Amino acid sequence: MDILETLFGNEKFVLTWDMAVVVAVYLAVFLYTFSVNIKKLYMFILSIYAGFALIFLFPFWNEITGLSFGFSRQFISLILFLGFVFLINFALSGSVFGISFPRFKNKSIFQISLLGTAASGFLTSLIFSDIFGVFDGNLSTLTKQFFARDTAQFVWAMAPVVAVFISRRISKT
Repeated sequence: MDILETLFGNEKFVLTWDMAVVVAVYLAVFLYTFSVNIKKLYMFILSIYAGFALIFLFPFWNEITGLSFGFSRQFISLILFLGFVFLINFALSGSVFGISFPRFKNKSIFQISLLGTAASGFLTSLIFSDIFGVFDGNLSTLTKQFFARDTAQFVWAMAPVVAVFISRRISKT
């Protein structure tokens, strides 16, 4: 029995455009992951959480929707979320707030890959979530199964936290 048939039942496995989005997000985050140190990677993960919280608190929806240049409100909110992530990451990376994270003397490829996978998965699950509603359920079964369902989104939201604990545990040994 094929593993894809086990996961998805009788539905046919087809690669679609949304898988290209998943691959693009993963590649972008992995390139970023391997080009920065662990401290900046922690700040990136923190900025994803903070951007997610700020998107719900943003008070200027009516003004932004009026200046949307024909884009939907959902698309504007997704762009605004990504902008928040970028700005918060930029602010934290400049040590504006003086946040300190533990330093790792021996950062292994496993630790970086673990944190990169967790950050990529969390960001991807937020992009495909119903919160923004940009993709309207027109997703492949693979993307729905691993990124868009409520359980998957919860798992990806907890993945960076678990990855930090695992990487700290590895660095102590």
